[in-house]
Amino acid sequence: MTEDNVSQPGDLQLCRRLLETKAASVTARDTSGNTPLHWAAYRNHLPLVRYYLSKILKRNLNQEQEENETSEEISTFSSAPASGLVDWQNYHDNQTPLHWAAIGGHIRVIHYLVKFGGASVNLTDRSGYNALHFAVQNNHIIVAQYALWRGCNINSKDREGHNALHWSAYQGHERMTQLLLNNSVAVDELDDSRYSPLHWACMKSHFSLVKLIVHHQPRLTPTLLSQRDKDNHTPEDIARGKEAYDIANYLRDIAGSPLLAMDSKTRKKIWFYFILVGGLVAFYSFAYISVPLTLVGIFCAYRAIPRFFPVVMSQHDVVPIVPSWFALIHFLSACVYLYKILSYILFTTLFLALHLAFAYCFHMLIRSDPGKIRGDGMNFKMLISTLEGDRAVPDICVTCN
Repeated sequence: MTEDNVSQPGDLQLCRRLLETKAASVTARDTSGNTPLHWAAYRNHLPLVRYYLSKILKRNLNQEQEENETSEEISTFSSAPASGLVDWQNYHDNQTPLHWAAIGGHIRVIHYLVKFGGASVNLTDRSGYNALHFAVQNNHIIVAQYALWRGCNINSKDREGHNALHWSAYQGHERMTQLLLNNSVAVDELDDSRYSPLHWACMKSHFSLVKLIVHHQPRLTPTLLSQRDKDNHTPEDIARGKEAYDIANYLRDIAGSPLLAMDSKTRKKIWFYFILVGGLVAFYSFAYISVPLTLVGIFCAYRAIPRFFPVVMSQHDVVPIVPSWFALIHFLSACVYLYKILSYILFTTLFLALHLAFAYCFHMLIRSDPGKIRGDGMNFKMLISTLEGDRAVPDICVTCN
């Protein structure tokens, strides 16, 4: 019986005895070139992974320490560059233990391999896949986020020119796509077949992903819609060829949007006059119809903007349009209020104070991005603390930076 045989079921005690009696070695390989660490990582046997790391890094632990090893003890390992055994690639695919752990989505194993073993998240196998590619292909969101936190290049390509977004669009992973977009992945990259991520989303008829990609960066939308593959097909052509007529018609409507070709300043002027005209109409109308008239205008704008101008801003920038109408109502009511009771200094002062507070809060609200939560180092530290403990791994926020 070899070390690899017992690594698969995860028998820590048997593996320890084999190593202590020299009946097996941590450097042993099977016929495919896989080490015991490969199998322990693939099977998600964290105690075995920690034990093998202690041997590979030549940390001298007495038997009692080994039997009661905790995450606190292994935290004393150095984060030095990877040992050759930690990033040892097998014969057939040139895959490392980290690659196998990423395929399975074993985040705790990945953390120990990277932090304490120094495994590289950017190392690629024979096909050019790194840890991020494997995480995206298998829809392991927390592994993908961890790889990015550890410095994995989000725009790295495999041997066929696919980046992570190509794979996510092909597989139809919506939350993964959102995560990649929020981490500034290149949306207009072409692979060796000159397919963009939008091409792949159309090829596999993933309508929700088509919308995500198209709306992410409006300034790139004309480029995305006009990119052609080796056969001179646009994304719309691909969708129509796959009989995904809903996608094809959607892309056609976007390409025909009258605001799509306009620059940002022109679009902002249109929105300004749109709100100004509505405000004047409400202001000069009778009091008992001004508010209902404004609400009707809000409803019409809400229905008309997505229908006739499907891509005019980013998916989050459209949000301030509707609340701006409510701010306009508040402003007009302030004008009327001041006109009627300007002589009452106390009430006017209180009203102005509350009005300014509202204006400030509203200004901060529309400047914020409702679709993202700003990330910081504290979130990463909390996740690391969880991974080194026994608590359940939390779900990842795909809209966080």
